[in-house]
Amino acid sequence: MTINVYEVSNKREFDIFIRMPGVIYYNDPFWFPPPPHYVLNEIMQIPSEKLLLLVAVQDNDVVGRTAGIINRHHEKNTALFGYFESINDQQVAKKLITGVEEWALNKGFNYLTGPVNINTNDSVGLLVEGFNQPPKNGMPYNPSYYRNLLEGCGFNKHLDLLAYRWTDQHLIPERLARIAAKVRNNKKFLLRTLNLRNIHREAEILSAVHNQTMQDNWGSENLSVSEAANYLAKYRKFADPDLLLAAEVNNEPAGICLALPETDISSPRSCRVAVLAVVPKFRQQGIAAVLIYEMGMRLLHKGYKEAELSLVMENNTMVNRLLQSFNLKVTKRFRLYKKNLI
Repeated sequence: MTINVYEVSNKREFDIFIRMPGVIYYNDPFWFPPPPHYVLNEIMQIPSEKLLLLVAVQDNDVVGRTAGIINRHHEKNTALFGYFESINDQQVAKKLITGVEEWALNKGFNYLTGPVNINTNDSVGLLVEGFNQPPKNGMPYNPSYYRNLLEGCGFNKHLDLLAYRWTDQHLIPERLARIAAKVRNNKKFLLRTLNLRNIHREAEILSAVHNQTMQDNWGSENLSVSEAANYLAKYRKFADPDLLLAAEVNNEPAGICLALPETDISSPRSCRVAVLAVVPKFRQQGIAAVLIYEMGMRLLHKGYKEAELSLVMENNTMVNRLLQSFNLKVTKRFRLYKKNLI
């Protein structure tokens, strides 16, 4: 059976690209597709000269897709691939990836890394562990065989990102409670909730904290005030205001901890702790401890049964140790892959 790969060049093909995942997940109870307009808006952020969209067709059936993406904020000489979907056929995956590799080489890149959709503020990594649990909002989800397809195309592990699971059965360590109490007694310290009625002001804080704390992370990208405002506005309809925490020292932003409730009715009283960040100058002062302690207490008080804390880079020693102090275990693992093209 012949496999052909086509570059998306018109509106009809673009619609096929966006809706193609339905071929893979139509019978998967864990899959909840993002609205087509959301994917459209994501992709439209990228200039056409920095984007390649490919669709694989086998005997008139759409069997795969992927994208090549140029983002100069990432590692030197490295292009990205994302939006990868494929039936369980190594030849389909190989033809798609080969198309992106040739495009990246022609653009002057020596390495290919992914999967990353758009940038590191969007979907990052391939799920390689934790297939027995439904995905949280905004988290990658894929069949288990995708790992074999990408590794069969010559990709190797570059970095793992971790997800921890908290339940209301986890006890809060006394040591953490003592640290939190000591920090709260400091008159210069303030812990408050974000005011979503004043999104622009809070977006300035979110942007400032994000841009200072993510500098050393892989593929770090600045979050503009307008992007932060869009992020907060998107979640305003279903956010629990009590779970959007900001820490200040001397009226200066010091850290944030944001948890977002699940909108899926099959996961009641569940949330994802999507952001835990402390500004470098305020680290080693117990700020992270008080944020995670206060979040844990609020989740218990409000009757949340479980929460996922993700994504945590495997080399983020401080956050991993803090979460492990709660006796939390890694329940999902997302992998970034890299390939040398020369």
